[in-house]
Amino acid sequence: MTWFGWVARDVKEEGNRAFNEKEPEKAVALYSEGLEQLVGSAQREKRATLLSNRSAAYAALHRWEEALRDADEAVEYAPDWAKPWARKGRAHYSRREFQKAASAYAKGCEVALKSADEAKKRHESEVAAIKKQAQQQSEEYERLLHEVAALKSQLEDYELVFDKSKKS
Repeated sequence: MTWFGWVARDVKEEGNRAFNEKEPEKAVALYSEGLEQLVGSAQREKRATLLSNRSAAYAALHRWEEALRDADEAVEYAPDWAKPWARKGRAHYSRREFQKAASAYAKGCEVALKSADEAKKRHESEVAAIKKQAQQQSEEYERLLHEVAALKSQLEDYELVFDKSKKS
């Protein structure tokens, strides 16, 4: 059993399984159960996920009003996540609200591109930090190698001196 961070019985995963097994009614019930278990505004991301997933389940049932309501609410909780915008676009499209659908899809694309750009910048920053750390550690390793070589040379010198003094 996996944890989604808030319930022992992972209704999100069970809802996903039901949805993938073409049981959207069961998925709606499970996502609803998960939403009821969430308390407080600190759970915004989890609430957005469940609402977005339930929106997809409602869409599979052709319950466009409920799909749109959940997509709208998911967008409120996670405006920088592309998936609820796509759910919103689908609901508007199916209600023949083509201009609203196009706007929602466009916003979803904008959000996805921004997210990808931010991820790329984060990745580049992480790579730069790793390269810097690797360079520093390489330099430290080189310094230690030279130190070991110097100590080895000193040891050999001491051995020569002590071996000569023992023979005399």
